[in-house]
Amino acid sequence: MISLQHLQHAVAVSQEMCFSAAARRLGIAQPALSQSIRTLERSLGVTLFVRDSRHVSLTEAGKVFCEEALQCLQQVNHAACSAKLAERSRSDSVTIVYTATSMAGGLPDVLARFHARYPEVALRLTEIQLGSVVGKVASGEVDVGCTAWAMIDASLDSIPIRRDGFVLALHHSHRLAGEAVIPLAALATETFILPSAFGGQSRANEKIMAMCRESGFSPRCEYIVENMPSTVGLVAANLGIAFVFDAPSLLRDGVIFRPFTPNSCQETINLIWKKGNASPNLARLIDCVSSPPRG
Repeated sequence: MISLQHLQHAVAVSQEMCFSAAARRLGIAQPALSQSIRTLERSLGVTLFVRDSRHVSLTEAGKVFCEEALQCLQQVNHAACSAKLAERSRSDSVTIVYTATSMAGGLPDVLARFHARYPEVALRLTEIQLGSVVGKVASGEVDVGCTAWAMIDASLDSIPIRRDGFVLALHHSHRLAGEAVIPLAALATETFILPSAFGGQSRANEKIMAMCRESGFSPRCEYIVENMPSTVGLVAANLGIAFVFDAPSLLRDGVIFRPFTPNSCQETINLIWKKGNASPNLARLIDCVSSPPRG
């Protein structure tokens, strides 16, 4: 059987055109090299080298074989380097998928803390839609997901990174903008902008909808959007009002935020990962959630 060692030996002899020089380069004894070449020639059924006591030359078959062998060795070396690079890239990074809403709900603080502690570790971040986060993490495609999704897969672990109350977002010209606290019942005739999460994917969203019904109405929805920042953008365009996180990152010109009553609702942003994931960088990221900032 022909091995990579046979290829290395043949290429070394073809480049040195001297068995003793090739043996020194390879760090083996010359008789061992000569035996390796004879074994290779028997396996191939061709003569690769013509040699006498003073000269070594390649046969036509030897020229073709050694050129192909060199390319093969180069490809193997390239494959080995690529594998090492992939492993190093994996070990020096953590892959995270997140929703735009989670960026408004605590994820930036965790990322800043992680980057300050471990600047050598690359954060590979991808924004995706809410409904895709759990699947990406459960499949092992990514290390971590950040989401407000309440129904976490049984194969996953989670840790809350932030809990936010809800406020009402109004255009600055709205008729209720001057109120310090707004009764839910006063919103019965309003047009609402609702994130798609209000479809039942969040316990907090379900609770808000229930509080509206208890106040005598169901929100009249004209626009459904993917995330909280987009929701606030439509409020700024005076297209309706919305329930949003009480988060400073959502502040925007033209929009005011008011507490409403009754209101006992909070939303939790979770960091989620697959059980059994032994990545040291995942452990570091979780530590950045559970431990206070340093310095």
